[in-house]
Amino acid sequence: MKKIFPASKEAYKLFHEGTLALSRVERAGVKVDEKYIHKTIKSTENRIKELSKELKSGKEYHIWKRKYGERTKLGSREQLGNILFQEMGIEQPERYSLMGSTDAEVLEDVDLPFVRTYMEMAKLEKLLSTYFYGIRAELVSGYIHPSYNLNTIITYRSSCSEPNFQNQPNRDAKMAAMLRRCYIPRKKNWRLGEFDFSGIEVRIAACYHKDPAMIKYIIDPTTDMHRDMAIQCFMLGKIV
Repeated sequence: MKKIFPASKEAYKLFHEGTLALSRVERAGVKVDEKYIHKTIKSTENRIKELSKELKSGKEYHIWKRKYGERTKLGSREQLGNILFQEMGIEQPERYSLMGSTDAEVLEDVDLPFVRTYMEMAKLEKLLSTYFYGIRAELVSGYIHPSYNLNTIITYRSSCSEPNFQNQPNRDAKMAAMLRRCYIPRKKNWRLGEFDFSGIEVRIAACYHKDPAMIKYIIDPTTDMHRDMAIQCFMLGKIV
């Protein structure tokens, strides 16, 4: 007979009660400023068209088109990296030299008007496709009712869909502000609040295992566990 540990019952109770609580959250929903979201989608689509036209009129795009011809794809970061660092001979950022990928962090280090315009367009495209279109599709009488899932994940962290209300941009202040303006209080004179439990899983775990190395990572702002793990994975040198 399979032995049932007390912790298993406690965990079940937590998930069971959590599912009931989140079901009430789903039913209540989040109020959305419908006029704002429709207006913003339209203006953002127009802005993307303007930025695309601007990019295609630049010398960088002509070099891009000459190299790739019909295969030219403005959304290809790999092609962009080859154009910038191979064809045009622009100095490669350190992160590109290490990782070989042209992600957003790498492009942020390239001081070129073409790249800045490219990044603005890419951010706006993601804002539309990942967030605004999803919110608009799920609107019901001025509310969205995101689905919170505790029964479909294996990491024991909740997930959210239709739309993913747990995933809201915050690194880019402008994009974050554009999206957060969608959500409004459901009653006059009410206010919305936001809480970010940064690294809460790591901190709670440290309260149990009390590993001194982990505790140092948490309380010492000069340390970075992700940096040190990357150093080990890529054998980049001694951890300091």
